[in-house]
Amino acid sequence: MGKKRLVVSIVVVLCIIFGSFAVAADRYTTYDLDRAKGIISELSFKAAKTIEAPIEAPETPEWIETPKAYISFTFDDNHANHLDVVAPILAEYNMIATRYYISETNNPNFDECKILRDKYGWEIGGHTRTHPDLTLLPRAQLYSEIQGCQEDFSRNGIEVNTFAPPYSRMNETVKTIVKEYYGSCRDGWGINAPPYDPYNVKMIGIDNAAQTSITTILAQIDNAKETSGWIVFIAHRVDYTWNDYSTDESFSRNLVRLVSEDPEIRVTTISETLEL
Repeated sequence: MGKKRLVVSIVVVLCIIFGSFAVAADRYTTYDLDRAKGIISELSFKAAKTIEAPIEAPETPEWIETPKAYISFTFDDNHANHLDVVAPILAEYNMIATRYYISETNNPNFDECKILRDKYGWEIGGHTRTHPDLTLLPRAQLYSEIQGCQEDFSRNGIEVNTFAPPYSRMNETVKTIVKEYYGSCRDGWGINAPPYDPYNVKMIGIDNAAQTSITTILAQIDNAKETSGWIVFIAHRVDYTWNDYSTDESFSRNLVRLVSEDPEIRVTTISETLEL
């Protein structure tokens, strides 16, 4: 009996701690409540010595035939984390993404890109050969970075038709060359309104540096649904490092789950959305 009282006391304390933290940290509200529930469930199991039924993963709702808004997840650079962490998170909810990859420096792994493409349904896009600020380069070097990137992929059995400039830096000279080799280009910030411009695909940052909250994102989604808009999220890594160019894993899982629960949204790659 004493053990049960101890467990109950621990549960109460945990509820207070996690409840307070969830109210204070908007980015992690749902995630931390879920953690609290999990810990409470485990302690209750130990106290009552009963076997609980396994918790089933939430069902992915059937999307309506004509969605009110589109969402695309994009991930930049050559992080193995995309395959090891991000792809399984999205796959749990039958979602896909577009990966913008550097083709020469940063240890390119084209086999990794093929796994993301063939196993997880991701789109692969070009992100230059060496990740420079394209607006600072002479024209000849621009061709090497933009056209050469596409050629590197082609030699390795991957066709790429969408492009993202490093550091989101773009000018008309760069865009003109991009148009010669790619069908679309990410450029600018905000929500895309129809008709979507393939060479001005706007984005919303969800890296830690952006400090974008779940509340803000839900408001942006509501806005997109009212205007038949298209939200393109940009991230790099997903982990718990709190690096500016990382996105917190708990935040990412919370965001993906919330998107999956809205049947009026369809998650697509960049090229899929532009082909609709």
